[in-house]
Amino acid sequence: MEQCDLLKGLRSLSESLRQLETLVAWAGLERSESRPHDPPSFRFDNHTATDIRTEYSFFIKTAMDIHDILNSTKVKNVAEKKRQQWRRRLKQLETELHRLNLPLQWPCARLPQ
Repeated sequence: MEQCDLLKGLRSLSESLRQLETLVAWAGLERSESRPHDPPSFRFDNHTATDIRTEYSFFIKTAMDIHDILNSTKVKNVAEKKRQQWRRRLKQLETELHRLNLPLQWPCARLPQ
């Protein structure tokens, strides 16, 4: 992965995080609107849990790839200061992902056992 690919990967992570935030909000809306004792007046296919799992998997895989690149010799011609900036950005995105508390807040987002 070259420098431009690394930057593209960081942008993809940012977009993926925004998508996860949207999906989490949508799942919360679905839960708040559900009425357990009332029959549903309209029912549609709900793929939110699957979409969360898919997006979460993409985020983790991309983050792992970026970690591998930053720790390899593939970016050895890039100044250490620049690599540290990329590491900080990656850490920031990962922290934001963890703040979503996906496994605890959304048990439906876990893989089936």
